[in-house]
Amino acid sequence: MRHTKRIISKISEELTTYAYAIGANDIHIHIKEEKDAHIIQLQCDYKQMYQSMVDDLDHKLFGNRLEAVEEMFWNLAGTSDLSNEFEFDLLNSLIDEAQVQYTSNQLTMTLTRYRHN
Repeated sequence: MRHTKRIISKISEELTTYAYAIGANDIHIHIKEEKDAHIIQLQCDYKQMYQSMVDDLDHKLFGNRLEAVEEMFWNLAGTSDLSNEFEFDLLNSLIDEAQVQYTSNQLTMTLTRYRHN
């Protein structure tokens, strides 16, 4: 896809929105551009009252990049609102892999988007 940098920015925006939705006060987004992939990592704290949202991440965020529908999702994606559902379908269509790790108050998500020729 020709909008690679914009897609990485959108992924970062969605991660930031999610962090705020789970009550984060300390948010770190790290983007690394490698030869064959982009690695986007979120590290943040979260409030215990949102534990169930964090617990659900393993089932909702798995990376299922769909290049055939990627352009359509990109064009349809609107601005996120903290009151709206986090855009897992959009995010899954833009990434190839996802890893989620968390403790009682710290969350780390590492998302990988491979370069496809």
